[in-house]
Amino acid sequence: LKRKQVKSLLLNFLVKPIYRVDILLSRLHFFYSTYQTRQFIKYGIILVNEKRIDINYVLKKGDIISFNSQKTLKHLQFKDISTKFLNNFAVYSFVEVDLYTKRLIILKDINELTQGDLNLLINDYFDFYKLINYKQ
Repeated sequence: LKRKQVKSLLLNFLVKPIYRVDILLSRLHFFYSTYQTRQFIKYGIILVNEKRIDINYVLKKGDIISFNSQKTLKHLQFKDISTKFLNNFAVYSFVEVDLYTKRLIILKDINELTQGDLNLLINDYFDFYKLINYKQ
């Protein structure tokens, strides 16, 4: 395969799904699973640009993920979430997490990712140490 074909395959099958809000939040360990994240989206607790979104919303540069402050206190303990996030080893260079304001900002579109960005994402997918120590 040529270099462009490999990059295209990586973008379409490994990176593109991470730009979905439900997958991103579960991969960053803000929630236990993608299913749980979808439930919070469905009930309007997770917002993008201060608006309710569909479960399969694809993020783009400049999107701001926030949490509905009225519903958060009742359903979501952000202190527990931030602790799980800080203990997580996943680092994505296209997202900025502000634990003080409880927001995430998307910094790059999928077509703006550099080779270094892709290397971080691929290492996260193929981290065999995670697989060896996987607990359910």
